[in-house]
Amino acid sequence: MTSARTSQAAWFAAYSQPPSEFGQASQLALFAAYAPPAPKYADAAQGAVFIACSGGDTNVTAEVSQGALFVAYKEGIPDQSRQTAWTFVLDGHRFYVLPLGPEGDWAYDTVTKQWCHLESQGFGGQLNFTNGVMWGLRIMGGDQLYDTLYELDPNQPQDEGWRPVERIVTGGLQVRSPNMIGCANFRLTASAGILEEDGASLQLSFSDDYGHTWTGPFVMTLNSGDFSQSLVYSGLGSFAAPGRVFQVYDAGGLVRIDGADAALNNYDEDSEDK
Repeated sequence: MTSARTSQAAWFAAYSQPPSEFGQASQLALFAAYAPPAPKYADAAQGAVFIACSGGDTNVTAEVSQGALFVAYKEGIPDQSRQTAWTFVLDGHRFYVLPLGPEGDWAYDTVTKQWCHLESQGFGGQLNFTNGVMWGLRIMGGDQLYDTLYELDPNQPQDEGWRPVERIVTGGLQVRSPNMIGCANFRLTASAGILEEDGASLQLSFSDDYGHTWTGPFVMTLNSGDFSQSLVYSGLGSFAAPGRVFQVYDAGGLVRIDGADAALNNYDEDSEDK
């Protein structure tokens, strides 16, 4: 078993009364244990408590009693509590970030009025980026576990220099007509060409029942250095009410998606019931 490492120094509180009274000291120690490659963190169920007693005579040896210490091991990271909200500006959009602990980290785009979920792989739906702040034009934050400072850089295809940045973007068309509508193609306008590595892919899936079932993914290989690559998916069948939801996924490929267009047949938006 890997030895435990103290992640937080012991904290002491001590006070003394007149000589006829006892001096008292209490100590609560927190421990974290880990074993690579998958970190293991210990949750202290009961802290060790030390009580030292001495009389008025300073030459008397102190008597010490120690309570039991129980440590439970689990995979992953310790549960995180909700933290203070913060904001950052990116590409002219101001994002309001709510770190909600177990509910995840959510960011509200004040320009598009849309929410997005920010997440680091292996952190249970949370972003490993705490106490975020704008430092000039730079977006800075800290690690949840270690004394590491990060910069949120949208031009980097890798997270922490080794894992591909994953992006999932969802949008849809809502219709009320029972008539079938053909989808000739789906086209993305995006900043392709900057890749984590050659062979990165762009994936499209769609759902015609509000996301209960999905068709796809349809995979397109991205070309490094091809900044004008045509990102078009053709022959996507047809759909009727309630509409179609499109979901685009990439890992270490696109840096920015500017928009999307669906070419539809037998569809007149003005004729739809409002």
